[in-house]
Amino acid sequence: MWLMNGAATLSIVGLIGADPNWRVSQIADLNDDGKSDRIWRNVDGSITAWLMDSTIASVTAGFTGPGALRLVP
Repeated sequence: MWLMNGAATLSIVGLIGADPNWRVSQIADLNDDGKSDRIWRNVDGSITAWLMDSTIASVTAGFTGPGALRLVP
């Protein structure tokens, strides 16, 4: 993760041990707190959301299992 201030990189934080089957699908402010949250998608179709507080996931929730889930903006 890159922590940014406009176009300037403030710091870089790695996600050590992240499962390579998961990819960040979207970044959005899901809970209207002014912070960028992450939506992850697994190769099996599972989706999880991380509500972020800087570089810490304060809340996680997901929909697991294979299926034809799709994200709608």
